Amino acid sequence: MKTILLIEDEKNILLVFSKLLKKAGYRVLTADNGIKGLEIAQESKPDLIILDLLIPKLDGLVILETLKEEENTTDIPVVIISANSNQNSIENGLKAGAENYLVKPISRNELLLEIKKHI
Repeated sequence: MKTILLIEDEKNILLVFSKLLKKAGYRVLTADNGIKGLEIAQESKPDLIILDLLIPKLDGLVILETLKEEENTTDIPVVIISANSNQNSIENGLKAGAENYLVKPISRNELLLEIKKHI
């Protein structure tokens, strides 16, 4: 069973996406802040990380850059989800190593299709 780490501070999104991914057959790990998310990623080495950029305790872009710099996490695909649709933010996320940058709100089908591209 493939594992997805969902790093998101909005409780409703975390709950809805977590249920959706479990129903689709994935093992789901969750973190509601950046420090916890980075720790889980480093310890568990999930098959995919879904990362919100605007989260407490540690910025999502810092998490992404850290994951891509570390040898044991550099190959984990990361998909950014963010309400920020600013072109600079999107470009910065992709330059830092994200596979894709999805702007919220994200449909369930859009999320599942994106996951299937990378797992």
